[in-house]
Amino acid sequence: MAEEALLSRLMLLGFTKYEARAYVTLLKHGSLTSSEIIKLARIPQPRIYDIMDSLVSKGFVRKSKGKPIRYSLVDPKSAFKGFMEAEMARIATVGDEVLKFHRESSSLRSVTGESVWVSHGYAAYMAALSEVFQTTEDELLAALYSSTLNTVLRSDEFVAKLKKLSSCFVLYDLEPQHPLPVEEVLYRPTYGPTLFISDLTRAWLITGIQNGREPLIYYIEDIEITSLITMYFFEVLRRWSKPVQNKLAAEVMEQRFRSIVRAVDMIRGFEKRGLKAYVQAEGIWLRTGEQGAVEGVAVETRRDELKGITSIVVELANGNRASIGGLGARYEDFAALKIRVRAAPYSALSSG
Repeated sequence: MAEEALLSRLMLLGFTKYEARAYVTLLKHGSLTSSEIIKLARIPQPRIYDIMDSLVSKGFVRKSKGKPIRYSLVDPKSAFKGFMEAEMARIATVGDEVLKFHRESSSLRSVTGESVWVSHGYAAYMAALSEVFQTTEDELLAALYSSTLNTVLRSDEFVAKLKKLSSCFVLYDLEPQHPLPVEEVLYRPTYGPTLFISDLTRAWLITGIQNGREPLIYYIEDIEITSLITMYFFEVLRRWSKPVQNKLAAEVMEQRFRSIVRAVDMIRGFEKRGLKAYVQAEGIWLRTGEQGAVEGVAVETRRDELKGITSIVVELANGNRASIGGLGARYEDFAALKIRVRAAPYSALSSG
């Protein structure tokens, strides 16, 4: 589609002329500063922050916390889906009010280098949820309130994706009374930000949604910051929560993980049932720095709370043994970026 035609289509959706220019410029060039957008999109300098804040509030763009401020696209598919769902929800509410007032529905309008990004507003919140579920490949960790959980459960698309993922949810405000389409559910009555961690590589922190304020969304793609958030999730939230539901090594007999902690939990779940676990891992051999893979029957799991070390020892096909650590491992033979655990077939067992 030609650029001028795309600008016209965006304006039909409710974008102003300058919003459309700024958005198309980001589509073409990626992350930009406000000065770069002014130059490339031919936008008047006094208008730039109002224009970009409008795009942020609609969920199409996120901005950095650093100086100078940079702007980056939210995944377009997720952004437009979140925008449409948010607008449809708003329109439905208005429609209900109009029906109650006059028994007819009319006037539904068609509203038409950084590592931490910020967006705000309900549309941005819905776009963030959509992005979480569309982009997570293997494992999703979350700490959330029942309002956000209910939003997730109302979406057939989110639920379908959730059933394909390894998942662990900590609920802040309500202990579930019925089974959820989540592998592991815990309850910890406390206050905190809504948190999603995707594949241990990215995180979303959301505030405001639980008490009716405008949602504020922090999108974090810095691996070191995400690692600290992941440590908080496991060592504080999950560790001191009440287990409510766990399907690993019971209903779920094979699963993909990014976290070594939950992979070890599944292996130990098999051990309690008298079963061995077969482990396949992709990652890096620490001695050589080369990428590779390792697989074998798990013969030992180790967890040192003091040193923060969690590892799996597997027996390889040749009879040798290799130790597997998680992301950031230093003491093991192999640092796993992806881990698959399943019940070991009898042919793979070295002993009965």
